[in-house]
Amino acid sequence: MSVVLGGAFESIRALPQPPAPVFGIVTPHMDQAAQILRVAITNNVGEDAANETALVAHTCILSGLVRAKGELQARVDAGQLVAQHEECEVYLRTLDGLLEHWALRDMAIAYHSKLSAGATGTQTGDDSSANGSIYVESPR
Repeated sequence: MSVVLGGAFESIRALPQPPAPVFGIVTPHMDQAAQILRVAITNNVGEDAANETALVAHTCILSGLVRAKGELQARVDAGQLVAQHEECEVYLRTLDGLLEHWALRDMAIAYHSKLSAGATGTQTGDDSSANGSIYVESPR
C-alpha cells in the first residue's frame, strides 16, 4: 500500500504549478491531499487506512477540480475574460486525467463500495457507475 500511496504523492508533486486564475482554488486541495498521503506513508498505515486515505485524498483533489471548473465557467458566463483561460483549461484537463487514471481512484471506489455494502448489508459490486459513486464526470 505504501508504494501506491507514495506513487500518488509523487504524482501530485510532479504536477506543474496551477495557472494564477485557479491557483488559489486548486492549491489548497492539492496541498491537503499531499499532506494526507504524507502522513499515511510516514505512519506506514494498514490496508483499510490506506484505502481510507485514498478516498480522502482523491476527494480533496476532485473537490478542487470541480470548484476550479465551476469558477472558470462562472467567469465565462459573466462575460469576464479570464487571463490564461486556455492554460487553465489545459491544467484542469491534466488534473482530470490524473484523477481518472490514478491508482488511488480505484482504491477509493473499492473502499467506497465496501463502506456502502457495510451500510446496507449488501454487496454493491463496482460502484463506479452507480448513483452513490464518489467520482463525478466533469463536463469538458
